[in-house]
Amino acid sequence: MDQYIRFVLKRPVWVLIVFSIITIILASGMLKLQFDTSITAFLPTTDIEYENYEKVKAIYGDCDTFVILNITDKHLWQYETFERINDLIIDLEEFKDYRPTLEQQRIAQLDRLLADPTVTGEFLLTHFTDDPAFKRLLARKFKIISEDSGQLSNRVKRKLKSAVVTASELKSEEMIDDIISPLTAKDITGEDDSLETIELIETDSDGNRILPRTEEDFQALIEKLKRNPVFEQGIYVADAKGNITDLGIVIRFKDMSNSDPISREIIEIVNSHDELNVLSQGQPLIYIWINNYMQQDLSRLIPLVMLVVVIIFFINSFDFRN
Repeated sequence: MDQYIRFVLKRPVWVLIVFSIITIILASGMLKLQFDTSITAFLPTTDIEYENYEKVKAIYGDCDTFVILNITDKHLWQYETFERINDLIIDLEEFKDYRPTLEQQRIAQLDRLLADPTVTGEFLLTHFTDDPAFKRLLARKFKIISEDSGQLSNRVKRKLKSAVVTASELKSEEMIDDIISPLTAKDITGEDDSLETIELIETDSDGNRILPRTEEDFQALIEKLKRNPVFEQGIYVADAKGNITDLGIVIRFKDMSNSDPISREIIEIVNSHDELNVLSQGQPLIYIWINNYMQQDLSRLIPLVMLVVVIIFFINSFDFRN
């Protein structure tokens, strides 16, 4: 070792030149580096999220620029199931069609209620019964902030108000371009050289969807879906016998460059509708899960690294002779 040190000290210039040449030669290999940002490179193929991603992609095709919600239920063709699906779509549409006056009224009412020092979470939810979409939003935020539906502390009030305002600001960006589903899709029909656009699910004078209730209503909807082959593998999936087993909700974004906030909100909305069996997929959501996995890994590795550093410093500074 001493010989190497003396050699370097006597000929520092030559040593630097040799190492510089070696560095330049090896650096040329950097031009051959390639980065794989595909889902396969980030997630292990045995991970449940990766398996779900591949399953949905096999059914619906492209899910790299869309978010796809696949809904299946053994009681799929029942009014109660469609009512739950409709509530899910309404919650998503809140971030598609921004209504500033309504949002201002909601926040103003919330401010007045939160000013009461004795207000409870249960009272807040009951107050907004006539505004079910906003009531569900409050319930989602409550579940994240606090499980207690009793009297709200100032900390919970501040967090709740901040979460609602953040959601309102996200709505104002209208990042969702379109929501395509059996409840929102339209079809084209025509006869005698004339074309007409029809809704698969009609709406009343107030814009509320008229959901099918009877067996005849559901059969009529199934016939509408099957009449247009474009809908298959798009907003519904059929088994080998031709029976529709799954319904799809396709969410298209206006801008994919910053889809993180709206993707997190979609995950939160889907998780809140736990009475539905929803399989959510799409590259924007996959990136959220990858980010969560990385944070979990860092939370485990950083304390371990810090412990190793402390041990090394301790060993280097410890005098065993004393």
